[in-house]
Amino acid sequence: MKKIYIAIVLLIICSGVCIIEQVTINKVCSETTSIINTALYLNEQKDFLKAKSQCEKLRKIWSKRYPYLSAMIDHSQLDGAGAAIKATKDISKENEDELSEKLIEAKDEIQLLKENQSITLGNIF
Repeated sequence: MKKIYIAIVLLIICSGVCIIEQVTINKVCSETTSIINTALYLNEQKDFLKAKSQCEKLRKIWSKRYPYLSAMIDHSQLDGAGAAIKATKDISKENEDELSEKLIEAKDEIQLLKENQSITLGNIF
């Protein structure tokens, strides 16, 4: 009987960890995607300085959340998104189009990260 209780407790713990992982990933992806969308909009409106400000905010949030994400997600998947986010740092005002390209690339990497970590039968089996 004790073995059943131990198995149930372990199952509850594992389920809780999975739920925490999904909530964290969804929150980070939503937050970063929202900032990227704002930066893209500002860049389209030719407000480069505010767009760069949003990029700085994006990099700070990513740096803050990276340790938690790296405990849950394979580093090779995180590195692609991190590199795309960091690539927005050194873009000058003359290259507004390049900023949009880098932001779209970062958004795609984050979306891919979210899809790879979602709970689906394809990801489980």
